[in-house]
Amino acid sequence: MNITVFGTGYVGLVAAACFADFGHQVLCIDINEEKIANLKKGVVPIYEPGLTEMVERCMASHHLQFSTDAKLGIKHGTCIFIAVGTPPGIDGAPNMQYINSVANTLAENMEEYKSLFKNLRFLWAQRKKFVKLSLKNPLKRILI
Repeated sequence: MNITVFGTGYVGLVAAACFADFGHQVLCIDINEEKIANLKKGVVPIYEPGLTEMVERCMASHHLQFSTDAKLGIKHGTCIFIAVGTPPGIDGAPNMQYINSVANTLAENMEEYKSLFKNLRFLWAQRKKFVKLSLKNPLKRILI
């Protein structure tokens, strides 16, 4: 299966490596060019036991790739996972700017139906807003 993961932090990178280790074709997308360049070299920015070895193994088998090209990621994935950061805002509520950015990118660039999965901090109110963004073009509806 072709899987795209938006975000290469603790949730996204670990999930992507696990999917790839099971044999799926995984493309990780991140806006941080330096992070993607380092990941392509095998430099893993977080520590989880065995993660570096798993990433290296999956890259060597061509099951795991990295890019900053969101359009390529949307085209690649039958399933798209959103695992971008939701850092706390000033009031302590999750900052949804990165999720909203992914939603806009998906709504503008999807050319076929996709199955979409989100991280756990995606609250009901944000889900409704996300669905509104995704319905900009009725031919590009997103299944959540």
